[in-house]
Amino acid sequence: MLCIMEASDLQMIKGLNFEHRYVQNQGRSAPARSGATRSRLDSPSSPPGPHLPRPAPGGTGSLPESRVWARRMENGEWGRKYSAPQNPAEQEVSRTARSSPIPGEAAADREDDPNFFKMVEGFFDRGASIVEDKLVEDLRTRESDEQKRNRVRGILRIIKPCNHVLSLSFPIRRDDGSWEVIEGYRAQHSQHRTPCKGGIRYSTDVSVDEVKALASLMTYKCAVVDVPFGGAKAGVKINPKNYTDNELEKITRRFTMELAKKGFIGPGIDVPAPDMSTGEREMSWIADTYASTIGHYDINAHACVTGKPISQGGIHGRISATGRGVFHGIENFINEASYMSILGMTPGFGDKTFVVQGFGNVGLHSMRYLHRFGAKCVAVGESDGSIWNPDGIDPKELEDFKLQHGSILGFPKAKPYEGSILEADCDILIPAASEKQLTKSNAPRVKAKIIAEGANGPTTPEADKIFLERNIMVIPDLYLNAGGVTVSYFEWLKNLNHVSYGRLTFKYERDSNYHLLMSVQESLERKFGKHGGTIPIVPTAEFQDRISGASEKDIVHSGLAYTMERSARVRVPFCQPTARPWDLGGQAVCDDSALLMSVQESLERKFGKHGGTIPIVPTAEFQDRISGASEKDIVHSGLAYTMERSARQIMRTAMKYNLGLDLRTAAYVNAIEKVFKVYNEAGVTFT
Repeated sequence: MLCIMEASDLQMIKGLNFEHRYVQNQGRSAPARSGATRSRLDSPSSPPGPHLPRPAPGGTGSLPESRVWARRMENGEWGRKYSAPQNPAEQEVSRTARSSPIPGEAAADREDDPNFFKMVEGFFDRGASIVEDKLVEDLRTRESDEQKRNRVRGILRIIKPCNHVLSLSFPIRRDDGSWEVIEGYRAQHSQHRTPCKGGIRYSTDVSVDEVKALASLMTYKCAVVDVPFGGAKAGVKINPKNYTDNELEKITRRFTMELAKKGFIGPGIDVPAPDMSTGEREMSWIADTYASTIGHYDINAHACVTGKPISQGGIHGRISATGRGVFHGIENFINEASYMSILGMTPGFGDKTFVVQGFGNVGLHSMRYLHRFGAKCVAVGESDGSIWNPDGIDPKELEDFKLQHGSILGFPKAKPYEGSILEADCDILIPAASEKQLTKSNAPRVKAKIIAEGANGPTTPEADKIFLERNIMVIPDLYLNAGGVTVSYFEWLKNLNHVSYGRLTFKYERDSNYHLLMSVQESLERKFGKHGGTIPIVPTAEFQDRISGASEKDIVHSGLAYTMERSARVRVPFCQPTARPWDLGGQAVCDDSALLMSVQESLERKFGKHGGTIPIVPTAEFQDRISGASEKDIVHSGLAYTMERSARQIMRTAMKYNLGLDLRTAAYVNAIEKVFKVYNEAGVTFT
């Protein structure tokens, strides 16, 4: 049974007339605000605040802007401003749907358990209401102000809904001979950029609402970190623990075929990735199925999915990418003194404690990197229980214990934790499990000062409002867990290029570094014995040939030499055959500051001495970089840069619109601006 629901059709018919209608908020009025608390949030014409709010005496800051946002959320001021208006019949259907559960749809829509997709739409509305005026001002068209505003609101209505949802069911024959019908879904939220991108999860909680919400989050997530994909998500409604490996392979391969038949998978169409209860194995099955069937003619067929094993076209660093991205995201904000002063904390990880909810892929690698940089994990929670140790829990030891016993319970270096792990005493809380974990009921009892959303949608709007009122920083999911899709983008590019990162330049970079150091050494030896004045560094003839960069021929020769050397050796030593003072190995890109430090320290050690040579001894940092970058180094470097740049964009937006600690709205504003720009500049087709 196959059913494709075109969610965008109704929006195109009713939303593209660019006629804006407000839903009146009958019987409600916003509480009076004093002049001291009014800001750009209350009056779009007032100038934005140039700085973050100053902390009040005593170390903790007061954020009137955040409280204004909290009141706006409470009073429902956004409503359905950017949704297509409904007629009375549709409103009646909507009310009936909420009271009469439909299979695959979320029945609950209570204040403390909101509909997931409506949660995301609500956050979108908050961001859109902030940025609408700027989008109108930035339009450079020959239109009246009213026409410009209608255009902006129309495009915002296009962005908001889910474009396509594929609902399917298919039979499999189980190992015991019985037959079972499997349900699955794939949602494509936006095709403003192609391909669409989003994971596949296996869970009994999968629903149409969930995949639509996660697909929309993927659109905004990709936009926040400047990854040129639209958002998508898939789910198969099973508990993988109840199936054998053979049965899981049948399910995965059949699901792939169903997606392919409907045009929901392909290197330039829709590219899945791992998610909850899926990993390298399932992605390998998907790639093989697609490449062996509908993609047999496509040289880029293995780019139809990311998160594959290295042997199948995967990329180094993909497994830990989301957790590493969580670490980098926290790092960028925890090292920002202005934000830490608002929270009454000192910058850096040194004296910080943290709690992880969910010890899966994201939770484990987040814990590893925070532990490595000095933070202390005091508690870990899983679905079957939680553990606690105020002296710290070692991630490697806990990982080994779980692999051996299948659970974290019983870990000898921690005690069982009674109560909710989300309410444990810590500085940083990392919810890395599932959505809607932090709600109106438990938000007042959360003790953490920083909530780092490693999972998708762990915080409900009501909880978000409470955290803003309590001056708790929430680093939002659409930024913080974007590490996975960022590295998936790198893998996709690798598959399209059909070459690993750095393979053509490994040896060339390494030889360039050697010649650079030789130039420095020979220059010093020519000037040796002179005191005072400058010592000109004259390049050697070999280094002069490299100063202007590598030609294609140089790169080809370098790649060939590296390939033959690597193939000849079981393990390639990162050193030249002839030993030199700087032959100390390494694996990352040459860094000018590290090289200068090496030269400076060598001169300081030898300055003033006569006779003999002056060896240029690399510092520890340069030793690790002397031989050129490995693929893993390039991936880690690209991920760190992406997270840092995106964090700076969020900070600038938060300051520009005087949002205080409301980083979620700032991230949505950034995402909306970028998606809007694509739609506006490409033109709205067939309208």
